[in-house]
Amino acid sequence: GMNVSGLTPTYTIGVIDESKMELMKMINDVAITTQAGSPASVGRRAVKVGMSAHPIIGSGIVFLDVNLPDSHIGREAAIEIFDARGALVRKLTHKVSGSNNQLSWDLRDGRGASAARGTYVVRLSCGSTRLASRFSIFS
Repeated sequence: GMNVSGLTPTYTIGVIDESKMELMKMINDVAITTQAGSPASVGRRAVKVGMSAHPIIGSGIVFLDVNLPDSHIGREAAIEIFDARGALVRKLTHKVSGSNNQLSWDLRDGRGASAARGTYVVRLSCGSTRLASRFSIFS
């Protein structure tokens, strides 16, 4: 094979692009099920359903902001974090306490080892709701 020992990660652009395409497919596969229904309306109030991930630089924490329908309150949500190759890095559960939920991931895998820098996808499933968000860790 090719000798890549002299290369730094800066030059692995092809690999990064390839993994981003796989990530987009993962996200899109989830998004299809997410978009299947219209926003749940509780009374006269339309509930915005979604999830976003915010790595806090230097803190070793990724905050997840999750909005779920009120009908999900009290249910268990499963949260899975995948790396760029699609391997499961960490699985978390969260009891839904309200329509707006703030969770955090400590950048550690299931064995307690620190996650490598790179791009990750977080997927949440709770009842019929499927959400996905992508984020990158740079340090």
